Amino acid sequence: MLPTLSRDEQLAMYRSKWIGTEKTLKDAIFNQLFKERIGERDRKIKAMSVDDLIENLHDENGYGKFIVLEMKDRFDSLDDEDKMKIIDTLSATTKANQRWAEGKKKKMNKEGEKG
Repeated sequence: MLPTLSRDEQLAMYRSKWIGTEKTLKDAIFNQLFKERIGERDRKIKAMSVDDLIENLHDENGYGKFIVLEMKDRFDSLDDEDKMKIIDTLSATTKANQRWAEGKKKKMNKEGEKG
């Protein structure tokens, strides 16, 4: 239904007080309104090297959350040097990221002991 509405109609729905608490619908409308920009952002992030991801993490471009997700998605396929860069970077961010980084570091240490 959303794609058949005009952009103005979609914006009106997004801003409507009637769907103010409907997060799922609001997210769907947002994604429809900005799908080109979202796709562009995702392509840009996926093309970045680990060093570029780290460098751009704290930029004010609004990509921080998505950069963290990309780092975590790539982590297992990276070499140990890049893994440590990500662990060090995420250890200096939120508590949830710190816990994630600590768990990955412990796992790497255990694997290193076995090998």
